[in-house]
Amino acid sequence: MDIIWLNGTIPSVLYQFPNVNPDGSRAEKWLDGGNMIINVGDWFAYCSYEGGTRQAENGATGAANILDLGSGVIASADGTQLKITPTAKEYLPSLTDPVKTDRPIVLAQVQAPWEVAAAFASTGGTDTAAEAQADPVVIYNTVTGGYVAFINQATGGPAGWIKDRGLTCAELIGNWVKKVVGLGPQPFARGPVPINGSMIDQTKVQASWQAGDFAALHDVYFGESYEKVSAATPGDADVYVGRQALAQLAMGSPGGVASTGLVPGKTYYWRVDEINASNPASPWKGVVWSFWVQPPTAWAPTPADGAKYVLVDQKLTWSKGFNALFHYVYFDEDLDAVKNAPAGTGMPTATTEFSPAALTPGTTYYWRVDEFAPPTTAQG
Repeated sequence: MDIIWLNGTIPSVLYQFPNVNPDGSRAEKWLDGGNMIINVGDWFAYCSYEGGTRQAENGATGAANILDLGSGVIASADGTQLKITPTAKEYLPSLTDPVKTDRPIVLAQVQAPWEVAAAFASTGGTDTAAEAQADPVVIYNTVTGGYVAFINQATGGPAGWIKDRGLTCAELIGNWVKKVVGLGPQPFARGPVPINGSMIDQTKVQASWQAGDFAALHDVYFGESYEKVSAATPGDADVYVGRQALAQLAMGSPGGVASTGLVPGKTYYWRVDEINASNPASPWKGVVWSFWVQPPTAWAPTPADGAKYVLVDQKLTWSKGFNALFHYVYFDEDLDAVKNAPAGTGMPTATTEFSPAALTPGTTYYWRVDEFAPPTTAQG
């Protein structure tokens, strides 16, 4: 089973608006192939914003055509409050009671060959098909094996949504789909800590991962080059850490890799191959994960470098450097004045923002931020 995860609109590649091909669309064929669609956001298949603007609407007919159900299967019921069910407590622990929905599923409209597979929030808080409405809820086609999961079909922005819709969808896949539907064996290392692509604000970290289902041992690779880590074998001593029993690795600590400490501003790459000598499919080569250490200099400026047409009352902000206690800001129309000012001589500030005087339209301004982390100042 494969999963398509939609966010409240549907692209024409799956279902051509406005209801151009009511039967036999790719979305319908996807479900007929025993796959799943997750819809997070507004009414499933109602409309598309393809091209950046709202296109001609499918309306309630879109979902009805794809599912071959009546258009009343989804209700327009703004502000509906539903109670979480025992199933939610087991599989979707991030849900809190009550769950607000604007487009609940009307369970009486879920007709054969469809049936309710799981209700995570319902009118009365039970997970039976006898409830009036439900959302989140999963319906299942008993003939084709297809699933549709409706997760928090609510409008109005974060204030009206569940706490973390992305997390809840991940829980649906990682908990309910994995256990109830079955994802099959997972032989590869997964779930890295630090999270792949994330930034850490320290020079050491206890890295870990979730071991593959068949793993007895782990071959670990670590380095500063994606290419080297990706292509490495146990013969590459500069990046091969070794074969180990535990699904964890000290980084930046004595006895671990980079034992003198991770370097602020650097990006590190690592890979875990799962090993089981008794399984002919071993080793299972892992993907390359990465994380980076907070740099010593100021970073992520707003406005971005080179930005045009900013407001005349624009506030300058940035992300602070590693261990920075306060900041020196330089701001001028003269590039050389900003560039060549001695380190640590700018306007001091304890916050990561600076409000210059009213800006003059049509003028280019230059700015720089030095970060003071005792006993040094990192020049921006």
